[in-house]
Amino acid sequence: HATYQLTLTGLPEDLSDLGLYIRTLGLGYRLTARDQSGQEHLVLSSGTPGTSRESSVPWEVPQIGLFKTLSGPTLVLTIELSNYHYAHGGPWRAPVLGYEKTLRQNMLNEQFTDFALLGLLAIVALYHFALFVVRREDTTSLWFAMFLSCLLVRHASTGRLLELFVFEPSPA
Repeated sequence: HATYQLTLTGLPEDLSDLGLYIRTLGLGYRLTARDQSGQEHLVLSSGTPGTSRESSVPWEVPQIGLFKTLSGPTLVLTIELSNYHYAHGGPWRAPVLGYEKTLRQNMLNEQFTDFALLGLLAIVALYHFALFVVRREDTTSLWFAMFLSCLLVRHASTGRLLELFVFEPSPA
C-alpha cells in the first residue's frame, strides 16, 4: 500500500469544468483533491485500499472524477492505493486531466470502439461457421471461426464492457 501526492499548478480559478479520467488502475484506490483554501473533495474511488490482502478490495472500472466544488489555481491530488491481488496491478495508462465534455467523449469513443470490435468479431465468426456448415470438408473455416470466437470472449471478458454493463459499480 502507498500514498502519493501530486501538486497541479497553473490551473484556472474555476475548476467546475475540469475532471480526471482514469481508465483503470488494477487495484483499490481512493483519490482526493485539496484546493488552496484547504477544502478536500473525494474525486474518485475504486475498490477499497487497505493495509493487507484481507482489508483491500481491487476493482477496475474506468471513471471520470470532477473538481466541481474546488477552486484553482493550485490543486493537490492525493491517491491512497493498495495492490495485494494482482502481479501486474497498477496504472496501465496515465490518467488524463481535461474538460468534462472532452473526457466523456473520449470514454464514449473507447466504448464504441470496443463494441465495434466485438460486433466485427461476431459477424466474421458467424460467417465462417456458416461456411463450415455449407462445406463440411473445409475445417479451416471452423478453426478460424473458433479462433475468432475465443478472441470475442476474451475481449468481452477482459475489456471494460462487462464491468460497465453487467456488474454493479465499485463495491467501495
